[in-house]
Amino acid sequence: MSWFIPDHAFDGKMKDIKWALKKVRRVRFYALEMDYGSFTNEDISGLKQQLETNNQFELLAEIRQKNANIHLLSNGRNQDRIDNLVVLVQEDGEMMMMHLRTRLTMDDISRIVQAVSDEVKITVNG
Repeated sequence: MSWFIPDHAFDGKMKDIKWALKKVRRVRFYALEMDYGSFTNEDISGLKQQLETNNQFELLAEIRQKNANIHLLSNGRNQDRIDNLVVLVQEDGEMMMMHLRTRLTMDDISRIVQAVSDEVKITVNG
């Protein structure tokens, strides 16, 4: 996944993100925009509940920024491994969902969170 991003594209703290991309095998993006109205917190909560109940995902972290909320949910073969990562981004009435098939571990996620934690408020679950 990281082969198409040149080394100089991520400098400083962002090099950890490029490093983590090497462990991503497949990515699917879904972008949703409402013509009338917007996605509410209840809509996002319902989607998270379905992922947790039907697909055994668990909430890893929630990231709140000025006009956006980001939710990270995962499932894996054991407590340390993340085989599937779902990222839900809610911003100004739009929602983006990203599903990643990965070989990431919890240590990898911690490394990424540390790299970006200075810039956003992060609430880690667990």
